[in-house]
Amino acid sequence: EGYIHGEQIKKLEDNTTYIKKGKYTTCELDHPHFEISFTKAKVLPNDKIIMGPAYVSFVDIPTPIAIPFGYFPLEKGRHSGLVMPTFGETQSLGFYLQNIGYYFGISDNFDLLLAGDIYTRGSWAIKAESNYVFRYKCAGKIRAEYGQKYLGEKLIDSTYYHTNDFKIYWDHKQDIKSHPYTRFNAHVDIVSSGYNKHTLSSINDYLSNQYSSSINFSTSAKGIFYFDATISYSQNTNTRMVDLKLPSINMSVIQFYPFRKKNKAGALKWYDNISMKWSSEMCSQINTFDTLFFKTETWDKIGVGIRHNIPITIPIKIAKLVNWNTNINFTERWYLQRYERFFHTDTLGEPIVDNVFKRGFYALHDLSISTELTTKIYFMYQFKKGGLKAIRHVVTPNLSFSYSPNFNKKSFGEYFNTVTGEYVNYSYFSNSIYGGASGQ
Repeated sequence: EGYIHGEQIKKLEDNTTYIKKGKYTTCELDHPHFEISFTKAKVLPNDKIIMGPAYVSFVDIPTPIAIPFGYFPLEKGRHSGLVMPTFGETQSLGFYLQNIGYYFGISDNFDLLLAGDIYTRGSWAIKAESNYVFRYKCAGKIRAEYGQKYLGEKLIDSTYYHTNDFKIYWDHKQDIKSHPYTRFNAHVDIVSSGYNKHTLSSINDYLSNQYSSSINFSTSAKGIFYFDATISYSQNTNTRMVDLKLPSINMSVIQFYPFRKKNKAGALKWYDNISMKWSSEMCSQINTFDTLFFKTETWDKIGVGIRHNIPITIPIKIAKLVNWNTNINFTERWYLQRYERFFHTDTLGEPIVDNVFKRGFYALHDLSISTELTTKIYFMYQFKKGGLKAIRHVVTPNLSFSYSPNFNKKSFGEYFNTVTGEYVNYSYFSNSIYGGASGQ
Protein backbone atom coordinates (compact mmCIF):
# COMPACT_ATOMS: atom_id res chain seq x y z
CA GLU A 1 0.00 0.00 0.00
CA GLY A 2 1.16 3.53 -0.74
CA TYR A 3 0.24 7.09 0.16
CA ILE A 4 0.35 10.21 -2.00
CA HIS A 5 0.80 13.74 -0.64
CA GLY A 6 0.58 16.95 -2.68
CA GLU A 7 0.53 20.73 -2.28
CA GLN A 8 -1.81 21.31 -5.22
CA ILE A 9 -4.31 18.62 -6.24
CA LYS A 10 -6.90 18.67 -8.99
CA LYS A 11 -9.46 15.84 -9.24
CA LEU A 12 -11.60 15.31 -12.35
CA GLU A 13 -15.04 13.73 -12.69
CA ASP A 14 -13.60 10.33 -13.68
CA ASN A 15 -11.46 10.39 -10.48
CA THR A 16 -8.28 11.08 -12.44
CA THR A 17 -6.07 13.20 -10.19
CA TYR A 18 -3.31 15.70 -11.06
CA ILE A 19 -0.78 16.56 -8.34
CA LYS A 20 1.86 19.30 -8.18
CA LYS A 21 4.78 19.27 -5.74
CA GLY A 22 3.97 15.99 -4.09
CA LYS A 23 5.51 12.85 -2.69
CA TYR A 24 4.84 9.11 -2.80
CA THR A 25 5.58 6.92 0.22
CA THR A 26 4.64 3.70 1.98
CA CYS A 27 5.01 5.33 5.42
CA GLU A 28 1.57 5.78 6.98
CA LEU A 29 2.47 8.88 9.06
CA ASP A 30 1.13 12.31 8.14
CA HIS A 31 4.72 13.52 8.03
CA PRO A 32 6.51 10.44 6.53
CA HIS A 33 10.10 9.50 7.35
CA PHE A 34 10.90 8.73 3.70
CA GLU A 35 9.36 9.48 0.33
CA ILE A 36 9.89 9.89 -3.39
CA SER A 37 9.45 13.60 -3.99
CA PHE A 38 8.20 14.68 -7.42
CA THR A 39 7.33 17.91 -9.22
CA LYS A 40 4.14 16.64 -10.83
CA ALA A 41 2.16 13.42 -11.16
CA LYS A 42 -0.98 11.93 -12.66
CA VAL A 43 -2.98 9.25 -10.83
CA LEU A 44 -5.32 6.92 -12.72
CA PRO A 45 -7.42 4.97 -10.14
CA ASN A 46 -6.86 1.19 -10.18
CA ASP A 47 -4.44 1.63 -13.07
CA LYS A 48 -1.16 3.51 -12.53
CA ILE A 49 0.71 6.52 -11.24
CA ILE A 50 2.91 8.51 -13.64
CA MET A 51 5.23 11.18 -12.27
CA GLY A 52 7.82 13.56 -13.62
CA PRO A 53 11.37 14.09 -12.31
CA ALA A 54 11.70 12.72 -8.79
CA TYR A 55 14.26 12.08 -6.07
CA VAL A 56 14.40 10.08 -2.84
CA SER A 57 14.29 11.86 0.53
CA PHE A 58 14.84 10.62 4.08
CA VAL A 59 13.50 12.71 7.02
CA ASP A 60 13.16 15.68 4.64
CA ILE A 61 16.78 15.37 3.53
CA PRO A 62 17.06 14.99 -0.28
CA THR A 63 19.50 12.44 -1.67
CA PRO A 64 21.30 12.30 -5.03
CA ILE A 65 19.20 9.24 -5.98
CA ALA A 66 17.00 10.66 -8.74
CA ILE A 67 14.96 9.39 -11.68
CA PRO A 68 13.76 11.27 -14.79
CA PHE A 69 10.28 9.78 -14.42
CA GLY A 70 8.37 7.27 -12.30
CA TYR A 71 5.81 4.59 -13.09
CA PHE A 72 3.86 2.70 -10.40
CA PRO A 73 1.21 0.15 -11.45
CA LEU A 74 -1.94 0.05 -9.32
CA GLU A 75 -3.70 -2.89 -10.96
CA LYS A 76 -4.80 -5.75 -8.74
CA GLY A 77 -4.04 -9.37 -9.67
CA ARG A 78 -1.93 -10.55 -12.59
CA HIS A 79 -1.07 -8.01 -15.29
CA SER A 80 1.55 -7.33 -17.94
CA GLY A 81 4.26 -4.71 -17.71
CA LEU A 82 7.88 -3.70 -18.01
CA VAL A 83 10.50 -5.40 -15.84
CA MET A 84 12.98 -2.96 -14.37
CA PRO A 85 16.58 -4.13 -14.74
CA THR A 86 19.34 -4.37 -12.19
CA PHE A 87 22.58 -2.57 -12.93
CA GLY A 88 26.16 -2.90 -11.83
CA GLU A 89 29.72 -3.56 -12.95
CA THR A 90 32.03 -6.55 -13.21
CA GLN A 91 35.75 -6.54 -13.89
CA SER A 92 35.54 -8.92 -16.84
CA LEU A 93 32.27 -7.80 -18.50
CA GLY A 94 32.08 -4.08 -17.67
CA PHE A 95 28.90 -2.21 -16.76
CA TYR A 96 25.64 -4.04 -17.27
CA LEU A 97 21.87 -3.91 -17.28
CA GLN A 98 20.52 -7.30 -16.29
CA ASN A 99 17.03 -8.79 -16.65
CA ILE A 100 15.54 -5.91 -18.60
CA GLY A 101 12.40 -7.05 -20.40
CA TYR A 102 8.65 -7.40 -20.43
CA TYR A 103 6.31 -9.62 -18.43
CA PHE A 104 3.12 -11.00 -20.00
CA GLY A 105 0.41 -11.94 -17.52
CA ILE A 106 -1.40 -14.08 -20.08
CA SER A 107 -3.84 -15.92 -17.83
CA ASP A 108 -4.22 -17.60 -14.46
CA ASN A 109 -2.80 -20.78 -16.01
CA PHE A 110 0.48 -19.54 -17.44
CA ASP A 111 2.64 -16.45 -17.97
CA LEU A 112 5.68 -15.41 -20.01
CA LEU A 113 8.76 -13.32 -19.30
CA LEU A 114 11.07 -12.09 -22.07
CA ALA A 115 14.24 -10.44 -20.82
CA GLY A 116 17.85 -9.81 -21.68
CA ASP A 117 21.24 -8.70 -20.38
CA ILE A 118 23.46 -6.01 -21.91
CA TYR A 119 27.16 -5.44 -21.07
CA THR A 120 29.32 -2.51 -22.14
CA ARG A 121 32.12 -4.79 -23.40
CA GLY A 122 29.88 -6.40 -25.99
CA SER A 123 28.45 -9.37 -24.11
CA TRP A 124 24.71 -10.05 -24.21
CA ALA A 125 22.09 -12.65 -23.30
CA ILE A 126 18.42 -13.30 -24.03
CA LYS A 127 16.04 -15.19 -21.74
CA ALA A 128 12.55 -16.63 -21.84
CA GLU A 129 10.73 -17.98 -18.80
CA SER A 130 7.21 -19.30 -18.27
CA ASN A 131 5.32 -20.72 -15.29
CA TYR A 132 2.21 -22.82 -15.76
CA VAL A 133 -0.30 -24.51 -13.50
CA PHE A 134 -3.48 -26.46 -14.21
CA ARG A 135 -5.44 -27.40 -11.11
CA TYR A 136 -5.57 -31.14 -10.40
CA LYS A 137 -3.44 -31.81 -13.51
CA CYS A 138 0.09 -30.42 -13.47
CA ALA A 139 2.37 -27.49 -12.71
CA GLY A 140 5.80 -26.51 -13.92
CA LYS A 141 8.36 -23.98 -15.03
CA ILE A 142 10.30 -23.57 -18.28
CA ARG A 143 13.35 -21.39 -18.80
CA ALA A 144 15.73 -20.99 -21.75
CA GLU A 145 18.72 -18.69 -21.96
CA TYR A 146 21.37 -18.04 -24.59
CA GLY A 147 24.16 -15.49 -24.68
CA GLN A 148 27.62 -14.60 -25.85
CA LYS A 149 30.32 -13.46 -23.45
CA TYR A 150 33.39 -11.50 -24.58
CA LEU A 151 36.23 -11.74 -22.08
CA GLY A 152 39.71 -10.26 -21.90
CA GLU A 153 41.23 -7.34 -23.75
CA LYS A 154 40.97 -6.94 -27.53
CA LEU A 155 44.50 -5.56 -27.75
CA ILE A 156 45.89 -8.71 -26.10
CA ASP A 157 45.16 -11.68 -28.32
CA SER A 158 46.18 -14.23 -25.71
CA THR A 159 43.55 -13.02 -23.22
CA TYR A 160 40.67 -12.05 -25.52
CA TYR A 161 38.12 -14.69 -26.41
CA HIS A 162 34.37 -15.16 -26.56
CA THR A 163 32.15 -18.05 -25.53
CA ASN A 164 28.60 -19.16 -26.28
CA ASP A 165 26.68 -20.05 -23.11
CA PHE A 166 23.21 -21.52 -22.73
CA LYS A 167 20.89 -22.93 -20.10
CA ILE A 168 17.76 -25.06 -20.51
CA TYR A 169 15.58 -25.68 -17.48
CA TRP A 170 12.24 -27.49 -17.24
CA ASP A 171 10.53 -28.73 -14.11
CA HIS A 172 7.18 -30.50 -14.53
CA LYS A 173 5.17 -32.20 -11.81
CA GLN A 174 1.96 -34.10 -12.38
CA ASP A 175 -0.76 -33.81 -9.79
CA ILE A 176 -1.38 -37.13 -8.09
CA LYS A 177 -5.13 -36.62 -8.59
CA SER A 178 -4.87 -36.33 -12.38
CA HIS A 179 -4.73 -40.06 -13.25
CA PRO A 180 -4.82 -43.26 -11.17
CA TYR A 181 -2.42 -45.32 -13.32
CA THR A 182 -0.31 -42.92 -15.42
CA ARG A 183 2.48 -40.61 -14.27
CA PHE A 184 4.60 -38.08 -16.17
CA ASN A 185 7.29 -35.99 -14.47
CA ALA A 186 10.29 -34.13 -15.80
CA HIS A 187 13.32 -32.30 -14.44
CA VAL A 188 15.69 -30.95 -17.07
CA ASP A 189 18.71 -28.85 -16.12
CA ILE A 190 21.29 -28.53 -18.91
CA VAL A 191 23.95 -25.84 -19.05
CA SER A 192 27.05 -25.15 -21.12
CA SER A 193 30.38 -25.90 -19.46
CA GLY A 194 31.18 -22.21 -18.87
CA TYR A 195 27.70 -20.94 -18.01
CA ASN A 196 28.19 -20.59 -14.24
CA LYS A 197 31.67 -19.11 -14.64
CA HIS A 198 30.58 -16.34 -17.01
CA THR A 199 27.02 -15.64 -15.77
CA LEU A 200 26.30 -13.54 -12.71
CA SER A 201 24.73 -15.90 -10.18
CA SER A 202 24.94 -17.08 -6.59
CA ILE A 203 28.08 -18.59 -5.08
CA ASN A 204 26.38 -22.01 -4.97
CA ASP A 205 25.71 -21.91 -8.72
CA TYR A 206 29.28 -20.81 -9.38
CA LEU A 207 30.68 -23.79 -7.48
CA SER A 208 28.24 -26.35 -8.91
CA ASN A 209 29.59 -28.68 -11.60
CA GLN A 210 27.26 -31.69 -11.53
CA TYR A 211 23.88 -31.52 -13.30
CA SER A 212 21.33 -34.24 -13.89
CA SER A 213 18.10 -34.38 -15.88
CA SER A 214 15.37 -36.97 -16.29
CA ILE A 215 12.02 -37.30 -18.05
CA ASN A 216 9.88 -40.16 -16.78
CA PHE A 217 6.64 -41.75 -17.98
CA SER A 218 5.07 -44.70 -16.21
CA THR A 219 1.77 -46.49 -16.48
CA SER A 220 0.14 -49.75 -15.48
CA ALA A 221 -2.70 -51.86 -16.83
CA LYS A 222 -4.97 -52.61 -13.86
CA GLY A 223 -1.98 -53.50 -11.69
CA ILE A 224 -0.98 -56.42 -13.94
CA PHE A 225 1.37 -54.96 -16.56
CA TYR A 226 3.81 -52.18 -15.71
CA PHE A 227 5.64 -49.88 -18.13
CA ASP A 228 8.25 -47.29 -17.23
CA ALA A 229 10.35 -45.18 -19.62
CA THR A 230 13.03 -42.70 -18.52
CA ILE A 231 15.30 -40.40 -20.49
CA SER A 232 18.21 -39.36 -18.27
CA TYR A 233 21.10 -37.01 -18.87
CA SER A 234 23.96 -36.12 -16.53
CA GLN A 235 26.94 -33.86 -17.05
CA ASN A 236 29.97 -32.63 -15.19
CA THR A 237 31.00 -29.13 -16.23
CA ASN A 238 34.42 -29.62 -14.63
CA THR A 239 35.46 -32.83 -16.41
CA ARG A 240 33.04 -32.11 -19.33
CA MET A 241 31.83 -35.72 -19.29
CA VAL A 242 28.21 -36.41 -20.29
CA ASP A 243 26.11 -39.55 -19.87
CA LEU A 244 22.89 -39.96 -21.86
CA LYS A 245 20.39 -42.83 -21.62
CA LEU A 246 17.88 -42.55 -24.45
CA PRO A 247 15.68 -44.10 -23.24
CA SER A 248 15.71 -46.64 -20.43
CA ILE A 249 12.57 -48.79 -20.63
CA ASN A 250 11.33 -51.27 -18.04
CA MET A 251 8.39 -53.60 -18.56
CA SER A 252 7.13 -56.30 -16.23
CA VAL A 253 4.20 -58.58 -15.48
CA ILE A 254 3.27 -59.55 -11.93
CA GLN A 255 3.48 -63.14 -10.79
CA PHE A 256 0.86 -65.34 -12.45
CA TYR A 257 -0.14 -69.02 -12.52
CA PRO A 258 -0.35 -70.24 -16.13
CA PHE A 259 -2.02 -73.58 -15.37
CA ARG A 260 -4.50 -72.41 -12.78
CA LYS A 261 -8.03 -71.93 -14.11
CA LYS A 262 -9.90 -68.82 -13.16
CA ASN A 263 -12.46 -69.32 -10.37
CA LYS A 264 -11.44 -72.94 -9.98
CA ALA A 265 -13.35 -74.89 -7.35
CA GLY A 266 -11.95 -77.69 -5.24
CA ALA A 267 -8.42 -78.56 -4.21
CA LEU A 268 -5.47 -77.32 -6.27
CA LYS A 269 -3.32 -79.75 -8.24
CA TRP A 270 0.45 -79.61 -8.00
CA TYR A 271 0.73 -77.89 -11.38
CA ASP A 272 -1.76 -75.20 -10.31
CA ASN A 273 0.94 -73.76 -8.03
CA ILE A 274 3.51 -73.29 -10.79
CA SER A 275 4.14 -69.53 -11.03
CA MET A 276 5.98 -67.32 -13.50
CA LYS A 277 7.01 -63.68 -13.85
CA TRP A 278 8.45 -61.67 -16.71
CA SER A 279 10.50 -58.49 -16.87
CA SER A 280 12.33 -56.76 -19.67
CA GLU A 281 14.75 -53.83 -19.82
CA MET A 282 16.04 -51.84 -22.78
CA CYS A 283 18.56 -49.02 -22.81
CA SER A 284 20.59 -46.93 -25.27
CA GLN A 285 23.58 -45.21 -23.71
CA ILE A 286 26.26 -42.68 -24.68
CA ASN A 287 29.29 -41.78 -22.54
CA THR A 288 31.49 -39.08 -24.04
CA PHE A 289 32.74 -35.50 -23.69
CA ASP A 290 30.44 -32.56 -24.40
CA THR A 291 32.74 -31.40 -27.21
CA LEU A 292 32.17 -34.75 -28.99
CA PHE A 293 28.48 -35.12 -28.14
CA PHE A 294 27.13 -33.95 -31.51
CA LYS A 295 29.78 -35.71 -33.59
CA THR A 296 28.53 -38.36 -36.01
CA GLU A 297 31.07 -40.94 -34.85
CA THR A 298 29.80 -40.58 -31.27
CA TRP A 299 26.23 -41.48 -32.22
CA ASP A 300 27.47 -44.27 -34.46
CA LYS A 301 28.90 -45.95 -31.35
CA ILE A 302 25.82 -45.66 -29.15
CA GLY A 303 25.47 -48.71 -26.91
CA VAL A 304 22.18 -50.61 -27.13
CA GLY A 305 21.18 -53.45 -24.83
CA ILE A 306 18.07 -55.48 -24.00
CA ARG A 307 17.67 -57.89 -21.10
CA HIS A 308 14.81 -60.34 -20.50
CA ASN A 309 14.29 -62.29 -17.31
CA ILE A 310 11.82 -65.14 -16.73
CA PRO A 311 11.81 -66.81 -13.28
CA ILE A 312 9.71 -69.98 -12.81
CA THR A 313 8.85 -71.45 -9.42
CA ILE A 314 7.56 -75.03 -9.01
CA PRO A 315 6.52 -75.92 -5.41
CA ILE A 316 5.44 -79.55 -4.82
CA LYS A 317 4.28 -81.18 -1.60
CA ILE A 318 5.12 -84.91 -1.34
CA ALA A 319 2.86 -86.89 0.98
CA LYS A 320 2.23 -83.69 2.94
CA LEU A 321 5.62 -84.19 4.59
CA VAL A 322 8.32 -83.22 2.11
CA ASN A 323 8.61 -79.86 0.32
CA TRP A 324 10.15 -80.04 -3.12
CA ASN A 325 10.88 -76.56 -4.51
CA THR A 326 12.38 -76.02 -7.94
CA ASN A 327 13.45 -72.61 -9.32
CA ILE A 328 14.29 -72.01 -12.96
CA ASN A 329 15.68 -68.65 -13.97
CA PHE A 330 16.24 -67.75 -17.62
CA THR A 331 18.03 -64.52 -18.61
CA GLU A 332 18.51 -63.34 -22.16
CA ARG A 333 20.74 -60.40 -23.14
CA TRP A 334 20.72 -58.85 -26.60
CA TYR A 335 23.40 -56.42 -27.75
CA LEU A 336 23.89 -54.56 -31.00
CA GLN A 337 27.63 -54.12 -30.49
CA ARG A 338 30.68 -55.67 -28.93
CA TYR A 339 34.32 -54.72 -28.34
CA GLU A 340 37.20 -56.77 -29.69
CA ARG A 341 40.71 -56.32 -28.31
CA PHE A 342 43.94 -56.32 -30.31
CA PHE A 343 47.43 -56.22 -28.85
CA HIS A 344 50.45 -54.45 -30.34
CA THR A 345 53.45 -52.41 -29.24
CA ASP A 346 54.45 -48.86 -30.11
CA THR A 347 57.80 -47.73 -31.50
CA LEU A 348 59.31 -47.83 -28.00
CA GLY A 349 58.08 -51.35 -27.36
CA GLU A 350 55.37 -50.28 -24.88
CA PRO A 351 52.30 -52.60 -24.87
CA ILE A 352 49.03 -51.21 -26.27
CA VAL A 353 45.59 -52.88 -26.26
CA ASP A 354 43.08 -51.43 -28.72
CA ASN A 355 39.31 -51.81 -28.21
CA VAL A 356 37.63 -52.02 -31.61
CA PHE A 357 33.89 -51.32 -31.80
CA LYS A 358 31.98 -53.81 -33.95
CA ARG A 359 28.28 -53.71 -34.91
CA GLY A 360 26.05 -56.78 -35.11
CA PHE A 361 23.40 -58.73 -33.22
CA TYR A 362 24.72 -60.75 -30.28
CA ALA A 363 22.66 -62.84 -27.86
CA LEU A 364 23.83 -64.11 -24.48
CA HIS A 365 21.88 -66.85 -22.70
CA ASP A 366 21.96 -67.61 -18.98
CA LEU A 367 20.05 -70.50 -17.42
CA SER A 368 20.16 -71.59 -13.80
CA ILE A 369 18.23 -74.47 -12.26
CA SER A 370 18.07 -75.22 -8.56
CA THR A 371 15.98 -77.81 -6.74
CA GLU A 372 15.67 -78.49 -3.05
CA LEU A 373 14.05 -81.16 -0.85
CA THR A 374 13.27 -80.18 2.74
CA THR A 375 11.23 -81.64 5.58
CA LYS A 376 11.04 -81.50 9.35
CA ILE A 377 11.49 -84.48 11.71
CA TYR A 378 10.38 -84.14 15.33
CA PHE A 379 11.70 -86.21 18.27
CA MET A 380 10.21 -86.14 21.76
CA TYR A 381 11.83 -87.59 24.89
CA GLN A 382 9.63 -87.68 27.97
CA PHE A 383 10.74 -88.26 31.58
CA LYS A 384 8.53 -89.80 34.23
CA LYS A 385 10.55 -88.56 37.20
CA GLY A 386 12.30 -85.33 38.09
CA GLY A 387 11.60 -81.72 37.26
CA LEU A 388 12.45 -82.19 33.55
CA LYS A 389 9.33 -83.41 31.79
CA ALA A 390 10.43 -83.68 28.15
CA ILE A 391 13.04 -82.77 25.53
CA ARG A 392 11.90 -81.95 22.00
CA HIS A 393 14.23 -82.09 18.97
CA VAL A 394 13.53 -80.70 15.50
CA VAL A 395 15.70 -81.86 12.61
CA THR A 396 15.43 -80.14 9.22
CA PRO A 397 17.23 -82.20 6.59
CA ASN A 398 17.97 -80.46 3.32
CA LEU A 399 19.05 -81.84 -0.05
CA SER A 400 19.73 -79.35 -2.84
CA PHE A 401 21.14 -79.39 -6.36
CA SER A 402 21.92 -76.53 -8.76
CA TYR A 403 23.02 -76.48 -12.37
CA SER A 404 24.05 -73.62 -14.70
CA PRO A 405 25.08 -74.63 -18.21
CA ASN A 406 27.46 -72.40 -20.16
CA PHE A 407 25.85 -71.25 -23.40
CA ASN A 408 28.25 -68.36 -24.02
CA LYS A 409 31.58 -69.85 -25.04
CA LYS A 410 31.54 -67.73 -28.21
CA SER A 411 31.20 -64.50 -26.22
CA PHE A 412 34.83 -64.67 -25.10
CA GLY A 413 37.93 -63.82 -27.08
CA GLU A 414 41.67 -63.84 -26.55
CA TYR A 415 44.76 -62.05 -27.72
CA PHE A 416 48.45 -62.87 -27.44
CA ASN A 417 50.63 -60.57 -25.34
CA THR A 418 54.00 -60.58 -27.09
CA VAL A 419 55.65 -58.89 -24.10
CA THR A 420 54.70 -61.51 -21.49
CA GLY A 421 54.30 -64.34 -24.00
CA GLU A 422 50.85 -65.27 -22.66
CA TYR A 423 47.35 -65.53 -24.06
CA VAL A 424 44.83 -63.21 -22.38
CA ASN A 425 41.13 -64.12 -22.29
CA TYR A 426 38.50 -61.39 -22.21
CA SER A 427 34.76 -60.91 -22.69
CA TYR A 428 33.41 -59.04 -25.68
CA PHE A 429 30.70 -57.59 -23.42
CA SER A 430 32.49 -56.82 -20.14
CA ASN A 431 31.74 -53.09 -20.53
CA SER A 432 28.24 -53.50 -21.92
CA ILE A 433 25.12 -52.03 -20.35
CA TYR A 434 23.93 -55.21 -18.63
CA GLY A 435 27.30 -56.86 -18.21
CA GLY A 436 28.79 -59.95 -19.78
CA ALA A 437 27.76 -63.57 -19.74
CA SER A 438 28.00 -65.88 -16.76
CA GLY A 439 31.30 -67.70 -16.48
CA GLN A 440 33.22 -64.52 -17.31
